[in-house]
Amino acid sequence: AKSKDDSKPAPPKRPLSAFFLFKQHNYEQVKKENPNAKITELTSMIAEKWKAVGEKEKKKYETLQSEAKAKYEKDMQAYEKKYGKPEKQKKIKKNKKGSK
Repeated sequence: AKSKDDSKPAPPKRPLSAFFLFKQHNYEQVKKENPNAKITELTSMIAEKWKAVGEKEKKKYETLQSEAKAKYEKDMQAYEKKYGKPEKQKKIKKNKKGSK
């Protein structure tokens, strides 16, 4: 949790990959077509669609990803100039074994 005197805003978020942009764009449609499917199943279906998509369609998402990456890098430079490098967040390890 952030303290009140910590006025430094969160750094810019990393851009989504081409696949995740594709997933975001197609998720609702796939969900409508498969209303009882689990999230993992929907993701697998979208992954299959991604594999089957032509190069022209993939290129569209790769271009969007490149543009998002360029914006992210520009935003990150501005952030670092103003606030310095962001602190790396520690990854929270999940304990797979149940604790007794």
